[in-house]
Amino acid sequence: MKAMPGIGAKCVGRINDILKIAATTEGLWLAAPPASEVKKNLKVGQLEALYEATYLRIFATFESFIEDALAHYMAGYKTSLYKPVPVANVSLHPTVTSARIALYNGRRFLLWHDMARDVARAQAHLVGSPVETTIAANLATLEAYAAVRHHIAHDSADSKSQFEAASLAITGSTHGGRPGKMLRSEDISDPLNTPKWIRLVVDDLARTVVGICP
Repeated sequence: MKAMPGIGAKCVGRINDILKIAATTEGLWLAAPPASEVKKNLKVGQLEALYEATYLRIFATFESFIEDALAHYMAGYKTSLYKPVPVANVSLHPTVTSARIALYNGRRFLLWHDMARDVARAQAHLVGSPVETTIAANLATLEAYAAVRHHIAHDSADSKSQFEAASLAITGSTHGGRPGKMLRSEDISDPLNTPKWIRLVVDDLARTVVGICP
Protein backbone atom coordinates (compact mmCIF):
# COMPACT_ATOMS: atom_id res chain seq x y z
CA MET A 1 0.00 0.00 0.00
CA LYS A 2 1.04 3.58 -0.65
CA ALA A 3 1.44 6.31 1.95
CA MET A 4 -1.27 8.96 1.92
CA PRO A 5 0.08 12.23 0.46
CA GLY A 6 -0.33 15.43 2.43
CA ILE A 7 -3.81 16.26 1.19
CA GLY A 8 -5.03 17.02 4.73
CA ALA A 9 -2.30 19.59 5.41
CA LYS A 10 -2.83 21.06 1.96
CA CYS A 11 -6.57 21.52 2.65
CA VAL A 12 -5.95 23.12 6.04
CA GLY A 13 -3.47 25.53 4.46
CA ARG A 14 -5.91 26.36 1.71
CA ILE A 15 -8.87 27.14 3.96
CA ASN A 16 -6.70 29.32 6.19
CA ASP A 17 -5.45 31.20 3.12
CA ILE A 18 -9.05 31.80 2.02
CA LEU A 19 -9.96 33.03 5.49
CA LYS A 20 -7.27 35.70 5.20
CA ILE A 21 -9.40 37.44 2.55
CA ALA A 22 -12.03 38.34 5.15
CA ALA A 23 -9.57 38.84 8.00
CA THR A 24 -7.34 41.23 6.02
CA THR A 25 -10.30 43.25 4.74
CA GLU A 26 -11.74 43.45 8.25
CA GLY A 27 -8.41 44.69 9.60
CA LEU A 28 -8.18 47.41 6.97
CA TRP A 29 -11.77 48.45 7.67
CA LEU A 30 -11.24 48.65 11.43
CA ALA A 31 -8.04 50.68 11.02
CA ALA A 32 -9.56 53.16 8.54
CA PRO A 33 -10.59 56.61 9.86
CA PRO A 34 -14.36 57.24 9.97
CA ALA A 35 -14.21 59.74 7.09
CA SER A 36 -11.98 57.57 4.89
CA GLU A 37 -12.98 56.23 1.50
CA VAL A 38 -12.79 52.73 2.95
CA LYS A 39 -15.49 53.49 5.55
CA LYS A 40 -17.55 55.45 3.02
CA ASN A 41 -17.57 52.71 0.40
CA LEU A 42 -17.40 49.54 2.48
CA LYS A 43 -20.41 49.17 4.75
CA VAL A 44 -21.26 46.51 7.31
CA GLY A 45 -23.62 44.74 4.90
CA GLN A 46 -20.84 44.45 2.34
CA LEU A 47 -18.46 43.08 4.94
CA GLU A 48 -21.04 40.47 5.89
CA ALA A 49 -21.40 39.54 2.21
CA LEU A 50 -17.62 39.11 2.02
CA TYR A 51 -17.68 36.80 5.04
CA GLU A 52 -20.40 34.74 3.37
CA ALA A 53 -18.43 34.46 0.11
CA THR A 54 -15.32 33.51 2.07
CA TYR A 55 -17.19 30.83 4.00
CA LEU A 56 -18.75 29.44 0.85
CA ARG A 57 -15.30 29.04 -0.70
CA ILE A 58 -13.92 27.47 2.48
CA PHE A 59 -16.76 24.95 2.67
CA ALA A 60 -16.37 24.08 -1.01
CA THR A 61 -12.69 23.36 -0.33
CA PHE A 62 -13.71 21.15 2.60
CA GLU A 63 -16.20 19.27 0.41
CA SER A 64 -13.59 18.69 -2.30
CA PHE A 65 -11.21 17.36 0.33
CA ILE A 66 -13.75 14.77 1.53
CA GLU A 67 -14.07 13.41 -2.01
CA ASP A 68 -10.32 13.43 -2.54
CA ALA A 69 -9.63 11.66 0.75
CA LEU A 70 -12.20 8.95 0.10
CA ALA A 71 -10.87 8.37 -3.42
CA HIS A 72 -7.32 8.03 -2.08
CA TYR A 73 -8.38 5.53 0.58
CA MET A 74 -10.32 3.59 -2.06
CA ALA A 75 -7.09 3.47 -4.10
CA GLY A 76 -5.23 1.87 -1.21
CA TYR A 77 -3.49 4.88 0.30
CA LYS A 78 -2.85 4.36 4.00
CA THR A 79 -2.02 6.51 7.03
CA SER A 80 -0.37 5.63 10.32
CA LEU A 81 -3.87 5.10 11.76
CA TYR A 82 -5.75 3.41 8.93
CA LYS A 83 -5.01 0.75 6.35
CA PRO A 84 -7.89 0.64 3.82
CA VAL A 85 -10.13 -2.41 3.94
CA PRO A 86 -12.77 -2.70 1.18
CA VAL A 87 -16.27 -3.88 1.98
CA ALA A 88 -17.34 -7.38 0.91
CA ASN A 89 -17.30 -8.00 -2.86
CA VAL A 90 -15.43 -4.74 -3.50
CA SER A 91 -11.73 -4.35 -4.30
CA LEU A 92 -9.37 -1.47 -3.79
CA HIS A 93 -8.61 0.45 -6.96
CA PRO A 94 -5.23 0.70 -8.70
CA THR A 95 -5.38 4.50 -9.05
CA VAL A 96 -7.16 7.48 -7.56
CA THR A 97 -8.67 8.14 -10.99
CA SER A 98 -10.24 4.68 -11.20
CA ALA A 99 -11.46 5.01 -7.60
CA ARG A 100 -13.11 8.30 -8.46
CA ILE A 101 -14.78 6.75 -11.51
CA ALA A 102 -16.24 4.03 -9.28
CA LEU A 103 -17.33 6.65 -6.77
CA TYR A 104 -19.10 8.70 -9.43
CA ASN A 105 -20.76 5.56 -10.87
CA GLY A 106 -21.72 7.24 -14.14
CA ARG A 107 -22.61 10.64 -12.68
CA ARG A 108 -20.91 13.80 -13.88
CA PHE A 109 -20.23 15.04 -10.35
CA LEU A 110 -21.09 14.43 -6.71
CA LEU A 111 -22.21 16.86 -4.02
CA TRP A 112 -20.59 16.52 -0.62
CA HIS A 113 -22.38 19.04 1.62
CA ASP A 114 -24.76 16.38 2.98
CA MET A 115 -22.66 14.92 5.78
CA ALA A 116 -24.88 11.90 6.48
CA ARG A 117 -24.72 10.98 2.80
CA ASP A 118 -20.93 11.33 2.90
CA VAL A 119 -20.83 8.77 5.71
CA ALA A 120 -23.03 6.40 3.70
CA ARG A 121 -20.80 6.80 0.62
CA ALA A 122 -17.73 5.88 2.63
CA GLN A 123 -19.51 2.89 4.17
CA ALA A 124 -20.44 1.63 0.69
CA HIS A 125 -16.77 1.24 -0.25
CA LEU A 126 -14.60 0.86 2.85
CA VAL A 127 -14.76 -0.67 6.32
CA GLY A 128 -14.30 1.86 9.10
CA SER A 129 -12.50 4.53 7.10
CA PRO A 130 -11.62 7.84 8.76
CA VAL A 131 -13.98 9.54 6.30
CA GLU A 132 -16.81 7.56 7.86
CA THR A 133 -15.74 7.59 11.50
CA THR A 134 -14.58 11.21 11.75
CA ILE A 135 -17.65 12.67 10.06
CA ALA A 136 -20.01 10.37 11.98
CA ALA A 137 -18.41 11.35 15.29
CA ASN A 138 -19.00 15.03 14.54
CA LEU A 139 -22.16 14.71 12.47
CA ALA A 140 -24.46 17.16 14.27
CA THR A 141 -21.84 19.92 14.29
CA LEU A 142 -20.85 19.37 10.66
CA GLU A 143 -24.51 19.37 9.61
CA ALA A 144 -24.91 22.73 11.37
CA TYR A 145 -21.91 24.11 9.47
CA ALA A 146 -23.42 22.74 6.25
CA ALA A 147 -26.69 24.54 7.03
CA VAL A 148 -24.78 27.82 7.16
CA ARG A 149 -23.33 27.03 3.74
CA HIS A 150 -26.75 26.03 2.42
CA HIS A 151 -28.43 29.29 3.40
CA ILE A 152 -25.65 31.37 1.83
CA ALA A 153 -25.96 29.37 -1.38
CA HIS A 154 -29.76 29.27 -1.63
CA ASP A 155 -31.31 31.99 0.57
CA SER A 156 -34.72 30.31 0.72
CA ALA A 157 -37.30 30.23 3.49
CA ASP A 158 -36.42 26.62 4.22
CA SER A 159 -32.66 27.27 4.25
CA LYS A 160 -33.22 30.25 6.57
CA SER A 161 -35.11 28.08 9.04
CA GLN A 162 -32.31 25.50 8.97
CA PHE A 163 -29.68 28.22 9.31
CA GLU A 164 -31.35 29.81 12.31
CA ALA A 165 -31.49 26.45 14.09
CA ALA A 166 -27.83 25.83 13.21
CA SER A 167 -26.73 29.31 14.26
CA LEU A 168 -28.55 28.95 17.57
CA ALA A 169 -26.79 25.62 18.17
CA ILE A 170 -23.37 26.99 17.21
CA THR A 171 -23.43 30.48 18.73
CA GLY A 172 -26.51 30.73 20.94
CA SER A 173 -28.16 33.29 18.61
CA THR A 174 -30.02 33.22 15.29
CA HIS A 175 -28.27 36.46 14.22
CA GLY A 176 -31.47 37.54 12.49
CA GLY A 177 -31.15 34.80 9.90
CA ARG A 178 -28.02 36.44 8.45
CA PRO A 179 -25.04 34.10 7.93
CA GLY A 180 -22.64 36.98 7.34
CA LYS A 181 -23.60 38.55 10.65
CA MET A 182 -23.14 35.25 12.45
CA LEU A 183 -19.75 34.55 10.88
CA ARG A 184 -18.50 38.07 11.59
CA SER A 185 -19.72 38.16 15.17
CA GLU A 186 -17.48 37.28 18.09
CA ASP A 187 -17.64 34.51 20.65
CA ILE A 188 -17.80 36.52 23.87
CA SER A 189 -17.91 33.58 26.27
CA ASP A 190 -14.38 34.54 27.38
CA PRO A 191 -13.99 38.34 27.70
CA LEU A 192 -10.21 38.01 27.28
CA ASN A 193 -10.47 35.98 24.08
CA THR A 194 -13.17 36.93 21.56
CA PRO A 195 -12.46 35.27 18.21
CA LYS A 196 -14.90 35.65 15.37
CA TRP A 197 -17.17 32.69 14.79
CA ILE A 198 -15.81 32.15 11.28
CA ARG A 199 -12.39 31.55 12.85
CA LEU A 200 -13.80 29.01 15.30
CA VAL A 201 -15.75 27.18 12.59
CA VAL A 202 -12.72 27.06 10.29
CA ASP A 203 -10.57 25.70 13.11
CA ASP A 204 -13.17 22.99 13.72
CA LEU A 205 -13.29 22.08 10.02
CA ALA A 206 -9.48 21.91 10.07
CA ARG A 207 -9.61 19.44 12.97
CA THR A 208 -12.05 17.33 10.99
CA VAL A 209 -9.70 17.37 8.01
CA VAL A 210 -6.79 16.23 10.19
CA GLY A 211 -8.99 13.51 11.68
CA ILE A 212 -9.67 12.18 8.18
CA CYS A 213 -6.11 12.54 6.88
CA PRO A 214 -3.58 13.05 9.72
